[in-house]
Amino acid sequence: MDAALKAASDAALDWISIDFDWEHHWPDQNSTLDLADLNHAMSYAEQHNMKVLISVTHAPAWARKSQGPDPDLTAGLVALFSRLYPKSLLAVELFPSANTIQGWGATPNPEAYTNLLKIISRKLEVTGRPTLLVAAGLEPVFNTSSQNIDDLEYLQGLYEAGAKNYLSVIGIRLPATDNAPLTPPWKADPRVLRHYESVRSIMLKNQHSNGRIWVTSFYMPVIQPANSEVVTSTGRDADSIGMDDQESWFNQAVPLMKSQLYIGAVFYGCMNPSLKRHLKVDETTCLIQSEGSMAKYHPAYLSFSQMIALDKASALAPRSKDRRTYQIINNQALLKSGAP
Repeated sequence: MDAALKAASDAALDWISIDFDWEHHWPDQNSTLDLADLNHAMSYAEQHNMKVLISVTHAPAWARKSQGPDPDLTAGLVALFSRLYPKSLLAVELFPSANTIQGWGATPNPEAYTNLLKIISRKLEVTGRPTLLVAAGLEPVFNTSSQNIDDLEYLQGLYEAGAKNYLSVIGIRLPATDNAPLTPPWKADPRVLRHYESVRSIMLKNQHSNGRIWVTSFYMPVIQPANSEVVTSTGRDADSIGMDDQESWFNQAVPLMKSQLYIGAVFYGCMNPSLKRHLKVDETTCLIQSEGSMAKYHPAYLSFSQMIALDKASALAPRSKDRRTYQIINNQALLKSGAP
């Protein structure tokens, strides 16, 4: 974790996101809440002027009801975080992937999630602490036969349950995809980067144009194991992807999302490898990878650092009134991204 915090600070990130596994850190209501690691991370963030999004995941059995996480107990936890970390904690994501049984901890239920949002919002109003709630953490699913709900249907269910007044920010989590960043979202498989366009269309359908989307997790394609039987003339597996390909994908994805004015923030899904008991993440997609006792930086992290440095330099540069900028249009990419 220390290597990840330092890397975030070195890259001058404005925000970091921390997944807080409630069940792991507080499995028994009568036990002491373990905040040692979180306290360390929050203290570092405060010292280095980084804002923090805490994503609350996995409500323990004692904090769950038949319809999902207990709203009052969850509100108490969020209020506790808000009180403990007043300078660095500015946003809380409530049970990302709530449209799946794994994310919600019960059968996904838009009405129950709406009630959760209402109670926590009122609790924060009473405490008077400006903590932004990031809702739903929508995750596109390919197979809805296992009690998971299509994320677009789930979002529509939130609107129908009256959640619009509590949906200033809608979170979405995008799993790793083998598709190019410009792949349009109307393909049969919704697990593409531009899926956020489909989410936005549901928002507009419900007259929610002032709402914002935060991509609270996205991943580069996973490096595939080499197939010794199928090797190209370059010596690489025809179906494999390497770090250079991941970096190229990342360098296309970040500016693409940044260009969408309705996307307020974007968080990469894996800065450092997580403990397997917390979250199953393919280590080949992490920006920091372990190499023995040393930390190895992914080329995409270095590219990301350069993007941020250039943005900051551009923001500080004096602007002439007559200055004009031009952008070369990639016609082939444009055609691919257009409607069929």
